[in-house]
Amino acid sequence: MGLETYNGTSCTNTDLDFYQFVDGFSQPTCKNLHYTIIFNAFMFMQVFNEINARKFEEYNVFKGFFNNYIFLTILIFTTGFQYFIVSYGGVMMRCVPLTLKQHLFCVIIGAISIIWHVIFKMAVPSSLFHRFHVNEKEMSEEESAHSLNAILRKSFHESF
Repeated sequence: MGLETYNGTSCTNTDLDFYQFVDGFSQPTCKNLHYTIIFNAFMFMQVFNEINARKFEEYNVFKGFFNNYIFLTILIFTTGFQYFIVSYGGVMMRCVPLTLKQHLFCVIIGAISIIWHVIFKMAVPSSLFHRFHVNEKEMSEEESAHSLNAILRKSFHESF
């Protein structure tokens, strides 16, 4: 996958620091590369989990995928922001820029959650989850007026 070397150095040893100083400049280590890949893969697992959460009762989570523009905007923003953090975050984010091959590896790791979602649906019957029922009821006007949402809205409007 390209993890065996980084910046010409072998990644077989375990680095203790994220950065080492070479000629007075801070250089990322293999440990930093490994943590960046883990971080990036985790973020893509979150992105694909958002896709899975759209349609919990169905196997095809991509049905009507392009009909919700707000959802697509959030996915594009999340993915773009993730790419920006990894590519340009540097020392502040403790990330190193990844190659295209490494980015694709992280996307594939994240996409495995879609396969896992289908396997889980096939293995666990949905009737099992119908046993857990939350008794929801409409809030009265008085309860609504004293809710956290109403209090925050009131304090926000009073601040102007």
